[in-house]
Amino acid sequence: MSNPFIDNDLEFLDFIERYLNKPFRSHLDINKRNYNPDAIIEILKKEPRLIPQVATRIHKCIGSHILYIILIKDKNGNLGIKVGITHNDVNVRMREDRYKDDYDLVRIIEEYPTMSSAANEMETELTNKIESNLQLEVEAPGKGELYKPDMEKMLVDEADKIYDKYKSKRGWNPKWMVG
Repeated sequence: MSNPFIDNDLEFLDFIERYLNKPFRSHLDINKRNYNPDAIIEILKKEPRLIPQVATRIHKCIGSHILYIILIKDKNGNLGIKVGITHNDVNVRMREDRYKDDYDLVRIIEEYPTMSSAANEMETELTNKIESNLQLEVEAPGKGELYKPDMEKMLVDEADKIYDKYKSKRGWNPKWMVG
């Protein structure tokens, strides 16, 4: 496909209308929309500022993730263990604005690298086997995934036991799929 973009914004807007807007409006079900992959690539070439957003979404769907078990401290000094998943580095994850006012990372207890869908499934299995039993003064995401500090060994032992079936598993993460 030749590059349909020239410096005329009207042509770009017409291209967007034909190859992005019309398919978008064609079906309520996102999986039935008929996007032209070449057109999407051309849009990204014309508007490279979109690339980080698109790449992040793709990474969340199929990229590497980490199931983590960490020790945290809330703003009142209370300790707890948090189980979660991230597609970032755990230290980077805990520095995100949504966590900074609620709790601090004391230490990373264990990390289990795998792919997106496997991390999601492993977290579900682990948290279904060992129910959360701690409430801390936090508003941040994951407040329902908190455990008493004396449960560290139990959580790590169970995660170690189930990790083998997830560490090489591949697939789409339904948590991030739209439609």
